[in-house]
Amino acid sequence: MIVDSSFLISFYSKKDANHEEAVKQMKEHEDFLLIPDYVVGETATVLLYKNSLRNSNLFLEIMENTKNIKILYTSPSDFKGVFDVFKNQKKQLNFVDACIVYHARKLRLGVLTFDKNIQKEIKKI
Repeated sequence: MIVDSSFLISFYSKKDANHEEAVKQMKEHEDFLLIPDYVVGETATVLLYKNSLRNSNLFLEIMENTKNIKILYTSPSDFKGVFDVFKNQKKQLNFVDACIVYHARKLRLGVLTFDKNIQKEIKKI
């Protein structure tokens, strides 16, 4: 599964409305998770602003040291694909969301997300 920042933020923020659902889904899909590099940056930044530097750094340490989590780096050719998804969208995807949609389409994988726009785009796969 590919993981979106909305899901990760809910998972790491106990006060988040979707926290319990994120914990439940994480247990169901924890065998192998792909997290796009842009999502790592977005999640670390939001956790910094919503929680603390400590929480953000803990997230980054988990990303680096957990065997079942793989960071999905965006290559130059992938960037072109993300760029095209962003330019040709009919919804309101931000650039990071376009990256998730691109990788999900390319790899034919599902996405752990609470973002409605991503969910609509993923249904088309």
